[in-house]
Amino acid sequence: MKSSSCISEKARHQLLIEHELYMPENSRVCSSHLLGMDISPDIEPVLTGRDKVVNHVATKSPALINDLLKIIQHLSNNLPSLVLDFDNMDDGDNQAWTGWDCNQFNQIHDACSEHMTGFEEYLAKFAGCKEKFQHIRVVFTGREGVGKTTLCHRLQDKDIDLALRMPTLGADLHQNWLTIDWESKQWDLNENSAGEVLKTRLGSVIKKAQPTGRRREGSSLQEFTSQTLTSEMMAEISDVQRASERARSNVAFVSLWDMGGHLPFQATHNVFISAHGIYLLVFRLTDFLNDKQEADRLKKWIRMIGTFSAVEYNAPKLKEHHPPLIFVGTFLDELKEKFPEDYNIQIRAIYSSIAKFPELSPHKFAKFCTIDNTLGTKPDDQNLEKLRELITDLAEYQDQWGRELPAKWLQLEMDLLKRREEGTKVLTLKEVQEMNRKSFAPLHDVDEIKIALE
Repeated sequence: MKSSSCISEKARHQLLIEHELYMPENSRVCSSHLLGMDISPDIEPVLTGRDKVVNHVATKSPALINDLLKIIQHLSNNLPSLVLDFDNMDDGDNQAWTGWDCNQFNQIHDACSEHMTGFEEYLAKFAGCKEKFQHIRVVFTGREGVGKTTLCHRLQDKDIDLALRMPTLGADLHQNWLTIDWESKQWDLNENSAGEVLKTRLGSVIKKAQPTGRRREGSSLQEFTSQTLTSEMMAEISDVQRASERARSNVAFVSLWDMGGHLPFQATHNVFISAHGIYLLVFRLTDFLNDKQEADRLKKWIRMIGTFSAVEYNAPKLKEHHPPLIFVGTFLDELKEKFPEDYNIQIRAIYSSIAKFPELSPHKFAKFCTIDNTLGTKPDDQNLEKLRELITDLAEYQDQWGRELPAKWLQLEMDLLKRREEGTKVLTLKEVQEMNRKSFAPLHDVDEIKIALE
């Protein structure tokens, strides 16, 4: 019985180049056909069970395409370039090297060159492209039962049912749920998935970038990526390029962090506090008047936000001041019912009392508003519109607002999101490093990865 061996990568390349034969990875061949890692020059490969590459490619199998891309990438990395003078080659030369005559080759070239130029152009932009960070992080804090979740839903124009009292367990993140046109300051509900939002953000960066022009002499895809480009990667790149065509140039994204107010959950809130954010300290107006401890609870939140937004916990911290605060007094309907004639006097007294908190002295930006959640999604709620305006006005005082972020950081965020959508809950730093290594736009080192993750 003849023995067989698993074909080496080098032998696969020789079959492809010299004989136009394709063999998948881990295929087995007769050992007598091999000379070490090479195909034996004394034996003509047998076609039994094999086929010409052109017939394989016609199937457009993703596995096949990925494997051929891998081979091309490996050859471009490890073998000297072969330069052919196609302008001076006749039909016979073209047939020998490419399998096509001159006219067929020119047609293939014209069909592919535009896409490959755009592809290389896209990858080249990752070298210096940056996004101006315009992300508003709204964090709802406060004790249980004060209407944080209801208010969070109202900002999203969601229908609410006040009869349902569903406590928030831990924290709920509504990532990039809203957009704000920064020219008109118009709020809109973002109906796209988190992945589509990231593609739109990347698309906006690509749209603003100046074209780098034709490919430089001697340049190659290897300058932009050290990894094999798979069909999935190229499909993602095509999605981002399409997103760039419809991306608006000056948009802010709003994420809402609804924190559970029950005491067991409050112990974990420091994990979600950073220098970048606008913090809504939500409290019940009548509780402030009736319960002396309500003021102490608000002071506790102020201290916690100040502590965990300090430079010791936020590197790099760009702004010296603490993050903006908005005190939101809820159950305005209840206050009006209790003080029908002078509820405005009561509101001013509450505001005056809060403004005198000594804990607010380090906070440069602190605002106050009231809310009646019984109004639901009624369009004429001026107090809800005032809250939106306050959030918009305070956005620029968040710590990271306006920071220029490398486009590669967005790619890392997109890769992380894909892992989360696949069901991964937690990744170690080592796993993130490995994921980054396989990216077509990898970050330079572990230090840059850590900064991007922060």
